[in-house]
Amino acid sequence: MKHFSKVLLENERVKVQETRSRPGDKSQMIERSDRVQYFIKGGVFKRHSPDGKTEDVKVKAGEVMWRQRGAARLENVGKTEARWIAVFLKQRKKK
Repeated sequence: MKHFSKVLLENERVKVQETRSRPGDKSQMIERSDRVQYFIKGGVFKRHSPDGKTEDVKVKAGEVMWRQRGAARLENVGKTEARWIAVFLKQRKKK
């Protein structure tokens, strides 16, 4: 199954998105912009990079993370649902 995401706000500067991830859920391998993530409910994940490398990630409720632009796929390998809010930064258009 895929993560369930809902856009809470979007404008020319940011996109704010809430995501819920149940055990076994996997996100798509896509390019994501710079972002801040606030975890409402923590979890245990495996982060897959396009080059095949993986990283084990454990986050706690209340934790805040900065992620730079890049492609990855996230898999919930824990036993509980995780939930977070992400604020994606958009590139400003040059005038």
